Amino acid sequence: MVSVDWTTFGLPASLEVGEDGFPRPGAVIRWARARAKQDDPSWTQKRLAQELGLTERAIYYLESRDVGLDSISLRRRLARLLTIPPLFLELASLEDPVDVGHLIKQYRLMKPKSHPLRSQRGLAHALCVSEKAVREMEQQKKGLDSLARRRLLAQLLEIPPAALGIATLEEARRHHAQRLHLLSLHPVNLDHGEIDPCSYEAYLQTLWDRNHATTAQDRIAELTTTLEKLRSVLPYKSGKDEETISALLCRYHHLSAHILRDQSQDEAALRELEKALRLAQRAENRSLLAVTSLRIGSVLRDRGSAYEALARIEAARGDHEAEQALRRQARADYEAALASYQRIRLLEQLPTE
Repeated sequence: MVSVDWTTFGLPASLEVGEDGFPRPGAVIRWARARAKQDDPSWTQKRLAQELGLTERAIYYLESRDVGLDSISLRRRLARLLTIPPLFLELASLEDPVDVGHLIKQYRLMKPKSHPLRSQRGLAHALCVSEKAVREMEQQKKGLDSLARRRLLAQLLEIPPAALGIATLEEARRHHAQRLHLLSLHPVNLDHGEIDPCSYEAYLQTLWDRNHATTAQDRIAELTTTLEKLRSVLPYKSGKDEETISALLCRYHHLSAHILRDQSQDEAALRELEKALRLAQRAENRSLLAVTSLRIGSVLRDRGSAYEALARIEAARGDHEAEQALRRQARADYEAALASYQRIRLLEQLPTE
């Protein structure tokens, strides 16, 4: 079996790995919730239970024993809620790329006529279900929420796992190889936990360029790692350094929100932008406040929250106008100081009697 070092994806070394080589999903969820809790203390098991419509006890067993996590739809909901890279939860995507039931039927009918799996009866026997269950699976996608069943179908019918929305260790290894290439452009960490802001700026631009050219959605894991690194050094900064790191972290959250919005994860995008807003306020950066408010307004508009969106956009305009006023005042002060200096120079040049 292919072995993957999940720490290179930003997961802690202490995280349990299952027999299938993937991180144990419950442990991933517990880690992601703890990470979210650092920014928002309300992310307790109770809140997660409320978000999912489950009991706290169910969340406890979900995190500690993976109970209920054979459900693909539940994994996808959790990935969206807690901004977990799909790969960490053995998912190739957060939506089925095709009609999975129809795909299964196509691959079944591609088998030779003499093959036992070509018929619905043969497939039903292999899956230990009824023929009716196979018909409903192919026609109505019933019974396809199970990750284990999809893996078995991929194996039996030789369907590419990604087409069924599930990830493989081989795919994880490819991601790892791509990540090693990207690390050559990754920001530099200096000694004693310090960072080089310039390299982080350059890396951010690299990710934006990639997202504009194709997509940076496959860089969510790296982006998460970078965000955590920046967050980890922020408490130890003050003054100008604190403003610089806060502003940089704010812009990384902008990118994260942009990617999530492209994936139609509006709620997760808004959470990222709320973090960005707090950072812009911390940095006392009016430009970032304006940009962040505009981004929030744009997401709210897409979501249909027209009045709230308008309020955000008006707030952004206010921040922008205030910044422009400050710039005009600074310019006027500079010109006044320059004029005063020139008058003094003229006085110095006057002949003395």
